[in-house]
Amino acid sequence: MALTVPLDVCMERLSLKIRALRGAGQASGIAAPPPVPRFYFATAAGDQQQLQAFVQTAAWLLQLCGRKQQQLLSLQTLPSPQALQLLVGEARATLSQPPEAQPGELQQGHGQAVCTLLDQLAEKAMQQLKFQWQSPQPSSTRIEQAQRYLHLEVTAEPYTEEDAEQQMQASDAALLEEADRLEQQGMFELQLDEGDSTWQLDLMLLKEDTAKLQSLASEALQAMNTLQQEQVAEDLQALRAHEDHLNEHCRPQLAELQALNQHLEALKQEEATQQLACQQAQETAQQLNQEVQQKKKQLQVLTSKVQDTQALTRMQEAVGKLDGELSDMAVHIGLLQHHMHSLQAPPATHSPVGIAA
Repeated sequence: MALTVPLDVCMERLSLKIRALRGAGQASGIAAPPPVPRFYFATAAGDQQQLQAFVQTAAWLLQLCGRKQQQLLSLQTLPSPQALQLLVGEARATLSQPPEAQPGELQQGHGQAVCTLLDQLAEKAMQQLKFQWQSPQPSSTRIEQAQRYLHLEVTAEPYTEEDAEQQMQASDAALLEEADRLEQQGMFELQLDEGDSTWQLDLMLLKEDTAKLQSLASEALQAMNTLQQEQVAEDLQALRAHEDHLNEHCRPQLAELQALNQHLEALKQEEATQQLACQQAQETAQQLNQEVQQKKKQLQVLTSKVQDTQALTRMQEAVGKLDGELSDMAVHIGLLQHHMHSLQAPPATHSPVGIAA
């Protein structure tokens, strides 16, 4: 299992390897991809071309490793997911210990897995092209200049023989490489000539003037503080006077505003009272409605009872009429019976007695 190199170290190393491989690739007739910034693959670039740049760079390194050129050239026309899948297969076939990447890490086009894969492919390409690293052999004069300048930048103290002995214990090549790297990054420019010692005189004069400068700075700071305090006091007094003027000018408006606030409070109280009265009226109306409903129910019951009484009265009247008719019929029947009896009785004989009677 391969060790994980820190991301900044990996990108620094990858940048140097790609710079060295560009010349070898051009000599072999293999076109290099467009150059990108040093830490381009370390973090997200915020565009959609980062994944395409990663695929192009990895395909170029695989060509330098000896993989089939025609198959890798097809990556330029494939969509990014398919090209990435083909690229991962080629990288696993090329590297003895490919980096372990979680699913989706390489699809982002940046990050630790992307930088590690490119670094391993670049190392494999350099081995394929038989690159050999050589330590630089700088001149002693430039080493001494770099030592003096770096010591001045770090300590800002005079350079002594003891410091020189301590600095000579470090690797001359490593020190010069660090100086070159800082110079390339624009942190400083190494412009000292051999035997130039004017900076020591400037440093001595600067140290002599340091106490005077500190005293002047302290006096200037005290004067600034005094002026600032006086200015603050004047501004505060002016603000207070302006506040008094505003209070005097706005006093009638404030009194009117207070009266309006009191009137508003009275209106609010009156509104609350009216709302309470309205609520009570609503409750009373609800009670009246309930009573009306009850009265309606009672009225319906009475109406039904009245309707029943009227029907009974009509029945009684009808019965009375029937009784009258029955009485008339009985009288009529009696008359008929009497008439029938009179018709059925024998005729009476006329006797003198009877006549006399």
